Amino acid sequence: MMILFFILMMAMAARLFGFAVRMSWGLIRIFFTIFFLPVIIFAGLLGGILRLALPALVIYAVISALAPRYNREQ
Repeated sequence: MMILFFILMMAMAARLFGFAVRMSWGLIRIFFTIFFLPVIIFAGLLGGILRLALPALVIYAVISALAPRYNREQ
């Protein structure tokens, strides 16, 4: 009985660990998309890399406008 309890406890711990990894990956993805990418593009604009930063800004705007419509998790 103790072995069965141990096996089920390890299975539950593994599932919780998988859930934590998926949740943290989603939060990191959201944080980088909302905060870091626009900051990097804006810094490129201020730094004088206008030829690279402006198309990247346009691509980012189009992707962020279309992203809620095409959710891959459904």
